Amino acid sequence: MLAYSSIAHAGYLLIGLAVFARTGSPDALSAMLYYLLAYVLMNTGAFAVVILWGGEGEERLEISDWAGFGWKHPGAALALSIFMISLAGIPPTAGFFGKYYLFRNAVENGFTSLVVLAVLNSAVSVAYYLRVLVALYMRPAVRPVEAPRSILTAAVVLACALAVLWIGFAPDGALPGVPALLGMVREAVAALR
Repeated sequence: MLAYSSIAHAGYLLIGLAVFARTGSPDALSAMLYYLLAYVLMNTGAFAVVILWGGEGEERLEISDWAGFGWKHPGAALALSIFMISLAGIPPTAGFFGKYYLFRNAVENGFTSLVVLAVLNSAVSVAYYLRVLVALYMRPAVRPVEAPRSILTAAVVLACALAVLWIGFAPDGALPGVPALLGMVREAVAALR
């Protein structure tokens, strides 16, 4: 599911690229970079939880494999829930604001029909992401739910979860560096014109 969702998220980025190609708008490039940052954090964190849960030579790739994980490993399950909610584009996560910036910029530049298709696709994808949450918290475990311990992987999961929430709750000003980075991108693109 995460691999297929990458295709959809690449499509969302292509909306920003289409706007940028037609208009040269620095805001389109900024929206793409913000979304790319959010996407990298969401996916890195989600795959880190998959790595944390999968043991040596034991992959747990089916959604049914995650049944009961939420009650046995609440921290990792909470982080995975944050990533799934953000990938679905539900507020107040980074995924929501990334899609919002991309879609708003596209509508402002005349790509409304493309945004309507993207929003419909995003709405359909919510069901797929929420299925993971149902398995985590609402299905009984079908096999032992013991995750191997990896401090490094757990640190990556924690850092990504906090970053997804942080840039989601404060997308414009509270995250040092991101607004400055986006401002530099806008200025660089404007200078190239």
